[in-house]
Amino acid sequence: MIQKVLVVLGCAFLTGCMSFGSVSISDVDRPLLDIQKIVQRSLPLGLRETSTNGREFYSNFFLAKDRRFKPAEKMPERYYAHVLILGDARPYTIKVHVRRQKVESVREGIYRDLGADHSLAKAIQRRIQEQLNKRREDLNIIDDFRVF
Repeated sequence: MIQKVLVVLGCAFLTGCMSFGSVSISDVDRPLLDIQKIVQRSLPLGLRETSTNGREFYSNFFLAKDRRFKPAEKMPERYYAHVLILGDARPYTIKVHVRRQKVESVREGIYRDLGADHSLAKAIQRRIQEQLNKRREDLNIIDDFRVF
């Protein structure tokens, strides 16, 4: 009995730890294509990779310095953003993860994951939120047209 309780508590702990460091934007009521374009524009230093279903985005490797992002492809320490679009229909949820890596073997180019960076995830979330809040220029073009 005690073993079952410990297993359940251990699973709950691990599940909670997996989402640590991520931030989300919920109730995004925009077309999926718009959200995908906004996420791509908001990634630090552009898009490195996307999933086949177009709902997972990986940024290029970067370093954050003085509120700016700098390339860090082969640096000893680097970060990357992983953005997910969740939900099968509107409203969608956008999850932002930023992972920190440190070089383990320079010659082989092997990096070790050092965990999540919550503050950088919040910064990228703000960039996405700002883009979502901007009014699309082609939205309601008929309603904005004045005859007289």
